Amino acid sequence: MHYGYTVSDCSFHIWIQGNFKPDVEKLIEDFKSFTQIQLNVMKSIPVKDYHFLIQAVPHTFYHGVEHLASTVLVIALRQNLMTENCIMSYWSCIT
Repeated sequence: MHYGYTVSDCSFHIWIQGNFKPDVEKLIEDFKSFTQIQLNVMKSIPVKDYHFLIQAVPHTFYHGVEHLASTVLVIALRQNLMTENCIMSYWSCIT
C-alpha cells in the first residue's frame, strides 16, 4: 500500500507491506504532525522525496532505521497500531 503527503515542498511516502489496514486519514495526519515538528527543529530536509518503509509482521517485533531519504520500520501487528500509545511508541523509532 502507498500513501503520501507533502510538507515544506518535500513529498513524503508511506509504504506498507503486510496485513495492516490503517485508518488512512489518521495515519497521514499523525505522520504530517511529527514531520512538521521535526522540520521546525531541523529547519530543512536535504531531499525532495522521503520514504517511510513499513514492514508489518505477525510476530512481536519492532525496529527502525533512518537513512538519508528513508526510514525503515518493522512493526508487530499484535497491537492495535492506530491507538495513541502505540503511535507514540513508533514515533520514537522514527525520531
